[in-house]
Amino acid sequence: MLAQAVSLGHVIRRRLVELGGRDGFVTGFEPVLSLFFTDPDGLETDLCVRYPDAAPGVRNPPGTPSSGTDNTGSHPGTHSGGHA
Repeated sequence: MLAQAVSLGHVIRRRLVELGGRDGFVTGFEPVLSLFFTDPDGLETDLCVRYPDAAPGVRNPPGTPSSGTDNTGSHPGTHSGGHA
């Protein structure tokens, strides 16, 4: 799933955390930010947002905290079903 703007991604992230579908950790893959979550039916997916401040040519591995987001959630390896 691709959000059209970082601000929309923040709104969706906040709602997912409020609903218990996610801990809020955002991976900074660059050139996208990725929020892994599980929907109410158990489908695991990512919400991705193009990161406008990404460094050209940089590709980070899964679990890399996003520098463009306040990562107050736990590391993805600390919850069930997340990227490790």
